[in-house]
Amino acid sequence: AKKYLLIYQSLTEKKKTNILLLLILIFSLVMRLWKIDFQSLWLDELHTMNESDPDIEWSDMLFYLKCCDQHPPLYFFLSRISFELFGHTALSARLISAFAGTISIWAIFLLGREILNRNLGLIAAALAAVNYYNLYYSQEARGYILAFLFATFSFLFLVRLLRNMSLKNSVLYAVFSLLLLYSHYYSLFVLVSQIVLIILFF
Repeated sequence: AKKYLLIYQSLTEKKKTNILLLLILIFSLVMRLWKIDFQSLWLDELHTMNESDPDIEWSDMLFYLKCCDQHPPLYFFLSRISFELFGHTALSARLISAFAGTISIWAIFLLGREILNRNLGLIAAALAAVNYYNLYYSQEARGYILAFLFATFSFLFLVRLLRNMSLKNSVLYAVFSLLLLYSHYYSLFVLVSQIVLIILFF
C-alpha cells in the first residue's frame, strides 16, 4: 500500500508541475505577443528586413552576411522562410523571436529540473518568464533570443551527458551547441565555459 501511495503522490506532483508549467508558458507567450508591433523597427531590425528580403537571392543574402553585416546566418535563414510563408513584415520576423523566447522558458525549466528538481525548474521558468531582457529580445527581429534558447539546451544536454555518457546525449549536445554557434558569435564564450566545467568535472 505504501508503494502505491508513493506512486500516486509522485503522479500527483508531476501533474501539478505540468499544470503550473503550462500556465507559465501561456503567460510567457501572451507577454511576448503583447504589443509585439507597438514599436517601429530600429536600425538592426531594418538590417534583418533587408538581408532576409525574399525578393533577393539566397546567395546574395549569404554574401552580404559575409562581407557587410557579419553575423551567423541561422536567424536570417528563419526570417527568410517566415517572410516567404507569411509575408515580408516586421511581425513575421518578430514572431520567430516571440516563439523562441517562449520555448526558452520551457528549456530553462528542463535545465533547472535536471540540475536539482521540478521546483527549481518552475522557479527558473517563472523568473525567466518575466525577465526584462528575455522579454525585450523576444520582441526583437534579431537572433539574440535564439542564442539564449540554444545555450540553455546546450547546458541541459551537457549536464545529461556528464551524468550519462550516451550517444543520444552526445548527439543532442553537439546539435544544440552547433545551433548556438550559428546564432551568435559570442556563443564561443559559452562553449569555453562548458569546457572549463568539463575539466573541473573530471
